[in-house]
Amino acid sequence: MTKILYVEDNPDNFRLVKTLLETSGYEVVGAADGIEAIVRAPQEMPDLVLMDINIPSLSGYEVTTKIKSMKGLEEVPVVALTAKTMKGDKDMALAAGCVGFIAKPIDPFTFVQDVESFLKGRQDKIPVVEEQSVLREYSRTLVTHLEEKVTQLQEYNRKLQESEERYRTLIENVNIGIWFLSPERNTLFMNQRMRDLLGVGQLDPASPDRFLEEEAAEAFRNHLQLCAEGRPQLWEAKILTMRRVSREVVVSGVALGQHQGGTSGYLLSFLDVTEKKALERQLQQVHKLESLSTLTAGVAHDFNNILTIIQNNAKLLVTRSDLPEEDLRKLRNIEGASDRGSALTSQLLAFSREKPTNLQVLAPVEVLQRFCNFFANYKKPSVQLRYPTYATVPQIVADANQVEQVLLNLATNAQDAMPGGGMLEFDLRAESRTRETVMSGSVGGDYVCFIVRDTGNGIPAEIRHRIFEPFFTTKPPGKGTGLGLSAVFGIVKRHEGFIEVDSKMGAGTEFRVYFPVEGEKSEIPGEVDLRILSHGRYTVLVVEDEEMLGDLMCDMLMELGIKVHYAENLAKARQILDSKSAEINFILLDYQLPDMDVPGILKYLRTATPHIRIVFTSGYRLEEIRRKEGPVDIDGFLKKPFDLQSLTTLLKQML
Repeated sequence: MTKILYVEDNPDNFRLVKTLLETSGYEVVGAADGIEAIVRAPQEMPDLVLMDINIPSLSGYEVTTKIKSMKGLEEVPVVALTAKTMKGDKDMALAAGCVGFIAKPIDPFTFVQDVESFLKGRQDKIPVVEEQSVLREYSRTLVTHLEEKVTQLQEYNRKLQESEERYRTLIENVNIGIWFLSPERNTLFMNQRMRDLLGVGQLDPASPDRFLEEEAAEAFRNHLQLCAEGRPQLWEAKILTMRRVSREVVVSGVALGQHQGGTSGYLLSFLDVTEKKALERQLQQVHKLESLSTLTAGVAHDFNNILTIIQNNAKLLVTRSDLPEEDLRKLRNIEGASDRGSALTSQLLAFSREKPTNLQVLAPVEVLQRFCNFFANYKKPSVQLRYPTYATVPQIVADANQVEQVLLNLATNAQDAMPGGGMLEFDLRAESRTRETVMSGSVGGDYVCFIVRDTGNGIPAEIRHRIFEPFFTTKPPGKGTGLGLSAVFGIVKRHEGFIEVDSKMGAGTEFRVYFPVEGEKSEIPGEVDLRILSHGRYTVLVVEDEEMLGDLMCDMLMELGIKVHYAENLAKARQILDSKSAEINFILLDYQLPDMDVPGILKYLRTATPHIRIVFTSGYRLEEIRRKEGPVDIDGFLKKPFDLQSLTTLLKQML
């Protein structure tokens, strides 16, 4: 089948000509510009070439001249097919080597016959009298085109030089070491940052081998082998400087263009993370101190339980006027010794950061921006950071260092949840929450919410309720202490705030941390006149298995003018409730009673005595109880050890 190469950049024209010729039994192949035509002509070896004169990249004249100079194509007829119809245009086409000229728009009725005539040997001629002038004009046109190409080439070279200069400036000034290696691991190029990292000045070392210890060198070779197999690598390593100082780096490696079954070299980038690793080790040490502080707090709480009984009994007895002077002196000695013991436990609790130590009025936006500016230098390069530059939120009263500790722990966990990188986003907003919409044990009011959101792996639903437990962690041994979120929870609760968590596997996690706004500590509308208690309007049931502490609580309540019933166990408490529930307003229930079924007893109280306000008493913190029991439906919480003032404050809240 006769093959025709049609050089045409207009798709509509190409389809028309192709349809006409294929209908007449010809095979048609196409080229959209001059360069493609020069490439395809020797590949297709056509029997005839239809050449549009006005085509991109090269003119039809130039392409015709090039094709006619190719081996095997010298005798292939080239027919100019173009809208240029002036006699000079036809002569220029013939001078370039075309055998003829077909004007556009083509005549469908005569076009195929014209093509066939050129296939049969038709060849138009330039009149002899005009031949010299046509050739001169053609030569002038070629020279003009050549000058234009030279000008374009010069412009391309200028842009290439500018591009190379930009590339070199970027490579030399980027804060990452870049090292090009040959397939034999010899140095082809390294930027100045890489030289600075190795401490080699302006020299380019022959290879990386002298900067790696034996084990690291073997791992280095293994990673390069994987790169050569088409698997880009990212790994941590230690390198030695010229002065044999160890530096910790993150290395990213990729093989350059493949050829003959191998690679033409390797592109490696080195990120110095020595200081970052040192900071991580410092944070691990902080977590260890958190563990020690937890132990210290536990000891202090146990000691305070003992002191509560001694101290408050002594205080109650000292107020009596019927005691002999000698007995009063001894009681005051007991009171003073217990006060000194209480001061000692206060120091231990301060060490364990049981309470905020430096409360001040803070602007949340400033706190968050200051932290984000710090964390931007600490985060992984693959983690993107986003935070608000402006937000209209009220001020809070908090310990700035502890708020930043909360943000750091949450940000570090979020970063660890995105090993492949992702988005770490912070936000702020003001919210008003009612008592029913906050965590049990917290009160309603106005809050500022710090939001920490990541696009990491998410937290599995089956362990979500345990994330705030001390020492609970899903990280491998040596990678985490399990104290980070526990510390966050403790700090927030000590600021009378609360935390909410939303997480979805594969979609990320959002922590919302709520701090009360300045002046909004609780829902209490104002002071309560405690004189109303002396009229016996309120009755409390105390359930406490430790008899001395139970007696003390009863004495303290009666000191405030409150009627009291006492039960040393749950069975006795049920008997009292069966007969006297109508007159009881509150129940102070020890959380650590033997055989205490928390969900069961709370369900019983809410069903049988819905009017009674339930208060847990415990040496554990409320958040610890929640972590163990889950949500607890109580109205108040009294933390042991307590004194008369703590009990009074609780009653004010309950009223």
